[in-house]
Amino acid sequence: HEELVARGEEPDSAPGSFKATLQGPLAAVGDGFFWTALRPFLGAAAALGVLLAGWKALVAAVLAYNAVHLWIRFRLLRLGYERGDAVVAEIRRLALPDLAGRLRLGAAALCGLAAAALAARGGAAFGPGALGLAAVATVGGYRALAGRVSPLALAYAALLAGAGTGLLWGHWHGSF
Repeated sequence: HEELVARGEEPDSAPGSFKATLQGPLAAVGDGFFWTALRPFLGAAAALGVLLAGWKALVAAVLAYNAVHLWIRFRLLRLGYERGDAVVAEIRRLALPDLAGRLRLGAAALCGLAAAALAARGGAAFGPGALGLAAVATVGGYRALAGRVSPLALAYAALLAGAGTGLLWGHWHGSF
């Protein structure tokens, strides 16, 4: 738009108007993807990775975040320059809100796995029902926040999962 203004093909107000129109929606899409989905997903992956493989998993998660972030940023900047207003269609094609929802679920699952890995490392200090409780609390907690399951149903499921896992643990380890 600024080049079109410089060539006299658009009024001086066109670039500001275009930015003002899109800045809110694009910020919402970007924040929803990068801050509330991609970063938590890779943070959970890093936490699990550090527990299982050491500090290199943390470095890999930071590199992965920056690779995705910079790739999207530079790709859309280039496409915006080449295609002008048609870049909006490219942003829509990326389906970042849909991908963000899947990443949030993945992050919840990874947090449950990280909690289970931490419980396994801690032995009896975390209790025998930690694996089931961590999985239900993490995935169920996310679903409760999303309004898909009631907190009471989540509490019952966590109780049953913790008790059931504890009973299985005791059976396998001869604690009965």
